[in-house]
Amino acid sequence: MSEQGSTPDQALDSFADHCARWLRSSGAQELVVEIDALGRRSHCTHRALRRSGLLRRLRWVEGGVAREIVDRAIELRRAMARPGSGAWTTAFLSMSTRDYEMISDFAYDRRPYLLPPCTGEDCAEERRLFPREEASTPEWMEALVRDHRRREDRDGPRRGDGGGAHEGLGPRTALRALKPLGRALGARVAAPQEAVPQ
Repeated sequence: MSEQGSTPDQALDSFADHCARWLRSSGAQELVVEIDALGRRSHCTHRALRRSGLLRRLRWVEGGVAREIVDRAIELRRAMARPGSGAWTTAFLSMSTRDYEMISDFAYDRRPYLLPPCTGEDCAEERRLFPREEASTPEWMEALVRDHRRREDRDGPRRGDGGGAHEGLGPRTALRALKPLGRALGARVAAPQEAVPQ
């Protein structure tokens, strides 16, 4: 399923072939895939134009594109990464049965729409996965990385070996922290049972 090892044009052509085959086999008239990605996070919306209902009218079906097509679209990011310029952060991909031509728009410097919003950690991971030269790093990405570094410097190392943010947190403390959330969700958080001395 991966397009690794191919050129960006080959990867996009291969993706277009998969989309055309899916349109022919699914009966959909058109597909649209929109991706926002940064680091290891991505958000994808997709829809397909299909005939539905008793009158067989054309309607957009949100989430109507096959998972395989969506996964291949996200994989394009790695195949289309540019040395020194990183990978695209937003993509628009569309194909119609009118001509089976792939319409695409990729932005390498647009801030992606992610929930929760992208962070300095996401930006640092993005730059690790897809290195960028300083001239190719958008200001919003640089600002988030700067803020992240400042916070790390201010907060200092965390307890433990530095990798476990919650290391040393006992079960009672964790449950006390979760009780307000449990109440808000209408759930009941039980207190931990005491260890029985032997």
